[in-house]
Amino acid sequence: MVVCAKCKKVLPAGAKACRSCGEPYHSVVKNKDLLKPKMSLEDVVQKTNLEVARAKMPVKTILLFSLLALLAVAVIFVAKSALVIFDGSGEEYREKVFYDPVFGLMWAKAKSEPMLYEDAERYCKDLRIGKMNDWRLPTITELRSLVKGCPATAVKGKCTVHDVCYMPECRKEECAGCEEGKGAGEENLYWQPMIWEHTKGWSKGFYWSATERKEMIDSPDAGKDRMAWTVSFLTGGIEGKDLEMWGHARCVSGPAPVTDRLKQYFIFMK
Repeated sequence: MVVCAKCKKVLPAGAKACRSCGEPYHSVVKNKDLLKPKMSLEDVVQKTNLEVARAKMPVKTILLFSLLALLAVAVIFVAKSALVIFDGSGEEYREKVFYDPVFGLMWAKAKSEPMLYEDAERYCKDLRIGKMNDWRLPTITELRSLVKGCPATAVKGKCTVHDVCYMPECRKEECAGCEEGKGAGEENLYWQPMIWEHTKGWSKGFYWSATERKEMIDSPDAGKDRMAWTVSFLTGGIEGKDLEMWGHARCVSGPAPVTDRLKQYFIFMK
């Protein structure tokens, strides 16, 4: 191979001078080692692996800082969203609302006078706490989530009355609840203590659910007296009551979507 001594370009065979720079033929050099690689393939692979290994630590560091930055942005977004949605620091909501993070439900702590079923529905519908106006009567399953200390009638208890089993036949012996006045709540009620407002002496009353107790279509009692399932927190018992009887209302809102649970946590945490 013939190479120009000046510009180092390869000359075609028989050339008298370099076509690029005009250098005469006598200045060319013959060098077989010009195209010989300076490193073997094994050396190149080894050097590349070493450089990649050295680069692992910076990459991990960059990923860590990126993750922390994203987390900080998420926290700021959630906190600001909470302030915008609930119009303030959340103190009013923590004072008047109990948040259940397991079911994503928000419960109004306020007590209610004894009332008929339709009045209880209207009471919850008209309830306003801050900007929250989507209150309603709870289903029997949701109302059972408030039972504390009586395993048989808690949500996963042996009592089979729930949202999809609401006929009289669904009420088994376990639905009667536990021993009267042995709960851990105020006045020994079977609900979480230090949360609910209630009038002393009304503890023997019951609370309405939105789940009506319905007879089978072919039952002779079908279409007669309308009844709804209720919970007595004195015993934790579940029983159907005539809609013309006087009971209490514990209003609920939600459940909040899973994607909003973090927001709810920021709002209601102390």
